[in-house]
Amino acid sequence: MLEDRSWATLSNDEMNTLLTLAENTTSPTGKKVQNVLSFHYGFDYFREAILPLPPPQSIAIPTPEIKEIDTNVGLQWNAYPNPATNEVIIEYALPENAENPVLLISDSDGHLVLQTYLDMQLDQYLWRSVNAPNGLYYYTLKYNGQIKHTKQLLLLK
Repeated sequence: MLEDRSWATLSNDEMNTLLTLAENTTSPTGKKVQNVLSFHYGFDYFREAILPLPPPQSIAIPTPEIKEIDTNVGLQWNAYPNPATNEVIIEYALPENAENPVLLISDSDGHLVLQTYLDMQLDQYLWRSVNAPNGLYYYTLKYNGQIKHTKQLLLLK
């Protein structure tokens, strides 16, 4: 009876059935069973690459000279908590010459998740990230028609 035990505890017969199903690498069921066995029981169903790996080479990469010019004088731009769960507070203090400030939030694939105008009279925006999946996000400040600052935010639920 499954109610009396953990779902992760399998009998020998159940484990043998899963191993038999996992042998079929072309069926969706076989692939799903391989994922379960890999994730929960430590089996390794990943195949090695068919092509041989190239021999290691030493490549000298020159270090570029970076000169940082701060064009965001008077700008404060932070999010907390980071990592976040269901709500993120994005604090901002904009320079007086900022016009039409916009908050852009995008996922790690570059898809825009949120775009909203920021109120110059306030100093923070509350993003309710309840429906956003776990992952890396970028929050970007745009004003005067230009992107001024982008930072990373991690959602872990």
